[in-house]
Amino acid sequence: MVRLILITLIASAFFSSTYILNELMSNSGGHWFWSASLRYLFTLIILTVIIALQNGGKRIEQLWVIFKEHWGFWTVTGSIGFGIFYAGLCYAADHVSGWVVAATFMFTVVASLIVLIAFGHRFDKKFVLYAILVLIGVILVNVSEALSASSNSLMIDIPLSTVLLYGALPCIIASFSYPIGSQLVWQASYNARQLHIEEIIETKRAKHSVDQIYWDNQGFDAFEALTTISPRIVSLEMDDYIDTEGPQAKVQPLPQSKLAILIANIPTIDTNLLSNSFNKVWLMTVGSIPFWLVLGLFIQPKFPDLSQITN
Repeated sequence: MVRLILITLIASAFFSSTYILNELMSNSGGHWFWSASLRYLFTLIILTVIIALQNGGKRIEQLWVIFKEHWGFWTVTGSIGFGIFYAGLCYAADHVSGWVVAATFMFTVVASLIVLIAFGHRFDKKFVLYAILVLIGVILVNVSEALSASSNSLMIDIPLSTVLLYGALPCIIASFSYPIGSQLVWQASYNARQLHIEEIIETKRAKHSVDQIYWDNQGFDAFEALTTISPRIVSLEMDDYIDTEGPQAKVQPLPQSKLAILIANIPTIDTNLLSNSFNKVWLMTVGSIPFWLVLGLFIQPKFPDLSQITN
């Protein structure tokens, strides 16, 4: 547990430094698109080197096969979890202070709970209370930014509507995008684990059937355990126990929501490679490439200078 906390603190420190770098690049005139897209270009290069050093170049080939087999899934998860996520943060950093972006992105605590609940998870009520406190803090930060800017003669007057529209809104969208992309990948990994569990259960059932046939052939009489549990009464109406429609009656399935249908369509990627975090980030990073290409063609920013690349 202590090791996980330390890793989280170190990761948070590195991630928080990106807000400062984004604001520095914005003040120096660099376009926010390059601040976002170059991050994942370098991430892809670094991850490729790390994975190749740890597992050999064949592992990259295996990951590429997984990507090609489910390229639509990885493109969606990468575009949402990495593309929209970091594009929103860099866009916001181009219009408001970096500390406001960092504080507003804490809304991801609230967004993560909403996303997890949508995927069927349940939480204790105290977590909802903590989320409300974070939401109040986010609102106060953005209101404070607008009020301090308007009261300080050395700063450019920033209306509250500008702070909310160009600062808070992109951060809130990013706050939802990151957990959605991560949860989609988690669900695919979960589906694979469930598939393996079902295969193990079927194997045990098949073995049990073979054993049962063996004992039946030995001449033992099958018996059932004695039970004193009475059947549960689900209705007092006798008609409910009578088959009035005959043996051809069909059971109508319960209607499903569109979200449940989408979750059910998440592919089952039958591989153990998704148990490694580096592999999942590599696949999502490759999947985000189409998003950056389309966004770059739409915005058409000028090429970055050397200082923005090094930052």
